[in-house]
Amino acid sequence: MPNQFKYPFLRILLPFMAGIYLGYQPWIYLHNILNYSVIVSSIIICWVSFLFLKSYSYRWVFGLSMSLFMLFSGVTSVVFKTQKDKSSAVFADSAFRGMIEVRILEPPKQKELTTGFTAEMTGLQGLVQSKKDKVLVYLQNYPEMPVLKYGNIIVFSKKPEPIASALNPEQFDFQKYQSLKGISHQVFLKNGEWEQLSGDESSFIFRTAYWCRDYLLNELKKNGLQGDEYAVASAILLGYDEELPRYLRKGYVASGTMHVLCVSGLHVGIIYLIFNFILGFILVKKSNENIKIVLLLAIVWFYAMITGLTPSVLRSTIMISFILIGSLISRKGNIINSLAASAFLLLLIDPSTLLNIGFQLSYLAVLGIALFQKPIYNLFYFRNKALNWIWEATSVTLAAQLMTTPIILFYFHQFPVYFIFSNLLLIPLSFVIIVLGMSVLIFSFLPYIPLWLGYLTSAFIYIMNFIVKWIENLPMSTISGLYLNQQELVLLFSVVFLLWILLQYLNYHTVVPMISLLFIFLLSVTLRNLENFQTKQIVIFGVNKHTAIDFINGRKHILLSDSTLKNDEFVIDYNMRAYWAKMGLHDEMVNLGIDDSHSETVFLKKKEDLVSFGGKIFSIWTGKQKFYKYQHARQPLDFVVVVGNQKESMDMLLKNYLVKTIVIDLSVPYWQADKWKSAAEKSGIQVCDIREEGAYIVDI
Repeated sequence: MPNQFKYPFLRILLPFMAGIYLGYQPWIYLHNILNYSVIVSSIIICWVSFLFLKSYSYRWVFGLSMSLFMLFSGVTSVVFKTQKDKSSAVFADSAFRGMIEVRILEPPKQKELTTGFTAEMTGLQGLVQSKKDKVLVYLQNYPEMPVLKYGNIIVFSKKPEPIASALNPEQFDFQKYQSLKGISHQVFLKNGEWEQLSGDESSFIFRTAYWCRDYLLNELKKNGLQGDEYAVASAILLGYDEELPRYLRKGYVASGTMHVLCVSGLHVGIIYLIFNFILGFILVKKSNENIKIVLLLAIVWFYAMITGLTPSVLRSTIMISFILIGSLISRKGNIINSLAASAFLLLLIDPSTLLNIGFQLSYLAVLGIALFQKPIYNLFYFRNKALNWIWEATSVTLAAQLMTTPIILFYFHQFPVYFIFSNLLLIPLSFVIIVLGMSVLIFSFLPYIPLWLGYLTSAFIYIMNFIVKWIENLPMSTISGLYLNQQELVLLFSVVFLLWILLQYLNYHTVVPMISLLFIFLLSVTLRNLENFQTKQIVIFGVNKHTAIDFINGRKHILLSDSTLKNDEFVIDYNMRAYWAKMGLHDEMVNLGIDDSHSETVFLKKKEDLVSFGGKIFSIWTGKQKFYKYQHARQPLDFVVVVGNQKESMDMLLKNYLVKTIVIDLSVPYWQADKWKSAAEKSGIQVCDIREEGAYIVDI
């Protein structure tokens, strides 16, 4: 069994993480007095047990009190952050009318129609704000628009609106994601609604880092990198992925090599090795060793700032810092302990980092390599050096994938089938690209050499992109529609942990509990699939400016949508794909148009505006219906779905249909939706506005 005393930081980290997790659960509320009482009591018990209870039989007292201290410290850190991030009353005041002054906190991201950035409020009607509320700002692009940079000040009078929560079941919750960063409001400004002020309120360190990144990006362009090759190079080398096209991202995800495009420990390690090699020639004397270590620390941290201080970069930078500091004081560290220490430091600074998917994947991948690589590698032995190298690389890939697969299935609902093959090809290739790309940047001041290095880098990236597209197009390259709930995620991680104990310590007592947990996991998945087989549902999704009505019949479904949404795979994936994975909808979807006058399948009938499914009849009210004059009896309906940019026509609807509920989807502009709601209230009809209440689900 693992020796817990070898990993003191791990013993501190686990209860601290548990406290942070509990702190973010809505069903947990611990009063501050209780938190502080437990924390103070734990400190006193720790101190007493350390001084007086030195017997081996009482050591559990110190361990338990320390764990309670860290657990409640984690909860308290979340309370402090939540209170700090809570927006002031300015945005909530409906009567507020005034000028808002904000400072840009990051380099603005320019897209085809808008330029977006995060800003903090610095002034209100000429007054300095003590509370720096953060807000997302989107500016409509227009000719001769001033080029905005980090630290610039802009002013506007339009009041920011709250960020809407996810409207659809299982959808990525953008509101929750931003709230973890202390952002709860956003504002969209057209030309003439904002003005740039003179002055610059930026940090010298971050301003220098962003300037260096822009300079280095320009050097890549100057030295022969263009198009997709430039987009990949800027992502791999500098963490700038704004120009990475969607189809290329999809290809790297499908091949299981998206991590190659993310600046991580590999990149920081290469930077360390390159500059360690260069400084080794400059600072030859042994007396200069400490100066060399300090310079290396400064270089890796500056590179981390240039690449955006992502969790994976911070993890590797902190771990390399521990190694360098350890060499200064002649101490060697343990990889598990160093990993736990770096995670603890990041969570101490910002507890919400625990819920960051990048943080979870980065640490799980390294933990998987640390725990599983050696036991997996020892399963086989090859005398041939080439085969041994391939098996060693494969064992690293398998170890990382084994630990990250549960979380990938939980968040992304898909699995890359050819991940071993693609990583064997792309990781060595990416290493060459990183070395060549860094050489372009380091020697960019020289004539000719960086240009030839740039062409060589571009050629290798072209080969890498070609391999990615080829793997993506292989049969069954990705298994999609895989779903795990939280209980199944815990079960799967428990199985992985028991498997590690079995491989590492050959403890065969873990076989029975491991098989038992695996059986419970498979039973849970099977029962959920059996329940899905019997499901009949109508789901009216909330999709901005679109209509999307899904008819689920067991493992088959039909999506009724507008013509624009039919061809927008990204919007469909973002809003609906996760729910389809939960419902086990793996078969190919049938997509019908709401404008189709007549459609009929095995379980769905549509004629003009009327739809019949599972005994339910409803109307898709477009305002363009034609009714015959001799029609006297009103058609009884279960509900009516109001769609499109149409005038309110409640009188005509009630003249022809007998209905108790109307549903307003997001294709109806909000001002028209208000008119429909007002008319429905006067007529005594129940209204479901999807914009406010979320997706409308009818279980049959």
